[in-house]
Amino acid sequence: MPSTLPDDVKSLGFKMLEWDLQNSNNFIKDVSSLDLLVLKTNNFVVNNWNIKEQIKSFKDCVKENGFLLMSYRHVLTPPEIAILELLNREAKHEILNKSEVENYISMAEKNGFKLVSHKTDSITSSQLLFRKLRQQMKDIEVIHILNENYDEWVEAIKEKMAENKDADTANNIWLVGNDTALNGIIGLTNCLRLESGGQHIRCLFDYDNKLPK
Repeated sequence: MPSTLPDDVKSLGFKMLEWDLQNSNNFIKDVSSLDLLVLKTNNFVVNNWNIKEQIKSFKDCVKENGFLLMSYRHVLTPPEIAILELLNREAKHEILNKSEVENYISMAEKNGFKLVSHKTDSITSSQLLFRKLRQQMKDIEVIHILNENYDEWVEAIKEKMAENKDADTANNIWLVGNDTALNGIIGLTNCLRLESGGQHIRCLFDYDNKLPK
């Protein structure tokens, strides 16, 4: 929790968010577009938060080609077990059962992640590293942008972006401009990429008019 972090860590400028699994099994909404998400999990987390829902939440906040690193304990040492008993905590909640590990891997690979590494110290701890796969493109859409004939391409862009939003696999949309040096295609692309589904917008300014129509 943020209140338990040392002052020297707080001063580094990290954004700290508190999440109480016992009061909410929804993941933190302010976390998105991550290159790497690190999760330390155990049987307690799995028992209180469905694995399928976990994977769905992680998929939503990790970028394409981003990573999910999951760390867990498969064995506790005798001193750790003794301390947990003094704290009236059950040791079985602090590890992750082998069946749940297998369930994690299976569910992750069914939902857009690929297991790229499984490391263990052969004593007490293990880590799983998943990579979020890039969506496979069904096709490439090409729309020619002309400075004067807006009615020929504005509706086409809107239609294709709407199709991408509702589709299971999205297409890259290539905007091609070559009618004038002041075409404005780069500025248009930058604006469209801020819209929903805009991550699939690409542009090409064909200055030499060498591309086929």
